[in-house]
Amino acid sequence: MARQAPRKLPSKEASKETDITGEIELQMRYDETTKDLIININRARNLAAKDINGFSDPFVKVYLLPGRNAENKRRTKYIPKTLNPEWNQTVIYKGITKEQLKSKTVEFTVWDYDRFTPNDFLGEVLIDLSDASFLDNQPHWFTLYEHDENNSAELPKPKTLSPLTPSKAFHTHQGKQVDLQKSRSHQSLITAAGGWQV
Repeated sequence: MARQAPRKLPSKEASKETDITGEIELQMRYDETTKDLIININRARNLAAKDINGFSDPFVKVYLLPGRNAENKRRTKYIPKTLNPEWNQTVIYKGITKEQLKSKTVEFTVWDYDRFTPNDFLGEVLIDLSDASFLDNQPHWFTLYEHDENNSAELPKPKTLSPLTPSKAFHTHQGKQVDLQKSRSHQSLITAAGGWQV
């Protein structure tokens, strides 16, 4: 049975019908000697199918909140054509004191990777690290939820054309490099390029 990560407030979205399904298995511990938060993103099961082939290409984004920035972001590889991915990846947040840890929340969002269209959201789980029972270095299943705007930071906005491009989006159009953030005609360039990526 999946463990229910506590929600800070009741979700208004909880009663709405959603196509978010599945669970994610996570394992976390805090190393007091090195002051590292060590998170194992093991696997997920029963995810929603978002691709025409009946599968998804799932990956996980992790943010240590508060603070949605590059320093606090981690990401797994994506696993093609599966609803039951196994990542078995470890992410580490270094130099966090035990007192700081008590005011942190870890946000896990699961996504279906799409190369030319925006990635599809598959669900999220928020873990409040003031509850030390989550840091027992044991694998636990957590139910994925619809994004809850009351309890988590805003989801990242689509802003680049490729997962590998820098955050300032440029596009080469008819031999000229165009800054998509300043161009008045950037919407037509976005459409021609196949849309944004998350």
